[in-house]
Amino acid sequence: MLNRTYRYDSSRDALFLPHLAHGFFPGKENLPDDLLCAECALLAYKRFESDPAEAKEAQDTLASVGFTESEAFDRSGSQAFAAWNPLTQTAVVSFRGTEQDPTDLGTDLKAVLVAWDQGGRVHAGFTAYWEDLAAGTNMLQWIADHKGRLLLTGHSLGAALSTLAASYWISRGRTAKLVTIGSPRVGDSTFVATLPASKIEVSRYVDCCDIVTRLPPPELGFLHVRDEAPLYIDRLGELHAGATQDFVGDDREKARKEYIVAEAWRKHSVPLRDLADHAPINYVYALRHQVP
Repeated sequence: MLNRTYRYDSSRDALFLPHLAHGFFPGKENLPDDLLCAECALLAYKRFESDPAEAKEAQDTLASVGFTESEAFDRSGSQAFAAWNPLTQTAVVSFRGTEQDPTDLGTDLKAVLVAWDQGGRVHAGFTAYWEDLAAGTNMLQWIADHKGRLLLTGHSLGAALSTLAASYWISRGRTAKLVTIGSPRVGDSTFVATLPASKIEVSRYVDCCDIVTRLPPPELGFLHVRDEAPLYIDRLGELHAGATQDFVGDDREKARKEYIVAEAWRKHSVPLRDLADHAPINYVYALRHQVP
């Protein structure tokens, strides 16, 4: 096993079948926004659109932490849910990530930049998913009707969609917080400028070697939101705000070597740490670890 201070899941199920996860919100009191969002990003993988048991699990899980009103959205392979906590007047919207090979986010033929109405250019594939949900469901109306605090989140593709959602709502004067979990790059520098620090708080989490956070490549014109300030989870599972490139490079090199010895050879493990670190449960474990 890897030398970590808390659990790590290298299994293929954790990466490719995250809807199998159970045991959300082990601590239900005074949840920090970022942990709440990470749990919701994982919960969004529950197949609420096709499995009544998983739909009920998601609804009951949200109710257990005060989000007693929830609604699911499903359109052309795009899914999200929204939930409302009447006590804290907080809405959280969580978008589902890709359930296929995560590297598809970078190699998809739609990894080209197209115009974005709020400014700049964004990934054509991500925009298509966003437009399906925005035009084909009542998600935008639901958000408009719930006027309290707005938290936007998601993992992988879901993180990209939550970033587009943040740009959309900020352009309309809505205050929001964006928490991305293992996000790919979404758009160009002009798009990134639609999410200025003066208007929106952003937490962008990167788990060590997670390959998706390095896709699509900047050579194609893509840039991260808060590119200079990721929240980096190191190979031992500790969180670093403002880690230098030298620190990250050295940490990743050590992580890959350790993974080959400790995990890669196991029957059910993902063969590469760059893939295993993308599993949403490993982000959740890291953020749970941060809470006293």
